[in-house]
Amino acid sequence: MNLGAKTVIGEDEKGEAISIPARSWYEGTLWHWEELYTLIARQDTCKVRLFPVTDTGKLEGTPVLWTQEEMMERLRDSGPIMFACNQLLDPTQLQQKAMRPEWLQYYTHQPKWREMNRYLMCDPSKGRSKKGDYTAMAVIGLDSEQNMWILDMVYDKLDLTGRCREFMDLHRKWEPNQSGYEQYAMMSDIAHIYEVQKSDNYRFHIEELGGRIDKESRIDRLVPKLANKQVFWPIDLWKTNSEGINENIVRKIIEEEYKRYPNAPHDDFLDVFSRIFDMRFRYPKKRAEVGMSFKVPKKTEENDWHPFEQRLG
Repeated sequence: MNLGAKTVIGEDEKGEAISIPARSWYEGTLWHWEELYTLIARQDTCKVRLFPVTDTGKLEGTPVLWTQEEMMERLRDSGPIMFACNQLLDPTQLQQKAMRPEWLQYYTHQPKWREMNRYLMCDPSKGRSKKGDYTAMAVIGLDSEQNMWILDMVYDKLDLTGRCREFMDLHRKWEPNQSGYEQYAMMSDIAHIYEVQKSDNYRFHIEELGGRIDKESRIDRLVPKLANKQVFWPIDLWKTNSEGINENIVRKIIEEEYKRYPNAPHDDFLDVFSRIFDMRFRYPKKRAEVGMSFKVPKKTEENDWHPFEQRLG
């Protein structure tokens, strides 16, 4: 929008145009306090008008557009971060609640994973440097109740050969419905994996995962599922990393990523987990929805036929 633009409203006695500064306005969502809308407001180039969903702009305030029940339902559906930005118009509201410990759900016994739709995803690192990111892989199972089960994970600093080996091993173990690999800087990875598939005579398609959504926004998509307690983590998962150290990677991810988000030093597993929303995933149907149901007629004197009884002659 050109703030120097003018609107012509007529002509003076000399035939010259009479103009006034044109009205301009901006509409958008404030996602954080250092973006363009904030800079415009600081320069006093326009008047800021905020109309939050409550009278105080706080979650504890009185709703002005919906009932209390409707507002809480929208909070539950969209998650705290989206609700704070879109409805409370304050990105700092509820942000500290993005990954709350009470949302964590664990399982201690192996779930019936063969009844789930399963998805394998990888976010590769760029090497094995100590300061670099982790290679994160996730096997996610979806059940008929629309829950998400974290069935297996890789969280290590791996080279190309190591990434290929882990990815192939996870596919053999879990037989996923789909496999995805983050497309950024992944061309050598995909080509190498396909070569190994050819030599092993074990082939499967790899979906390229990309998109224009930034990492934090991708991860925020997990919040509604987490808040509704529809994500289940294994109680522990011990694996030996590339340095030969045996570690509980569930605890490591929870402590270093989940509890510190969005200010965690690493967020690689949360990011690869969020990639489930970039897959063409679907939940399995409930047993009652599968096939046709019918009522078996009772055998009587008038009707001695029974559908499960073989008759000869």
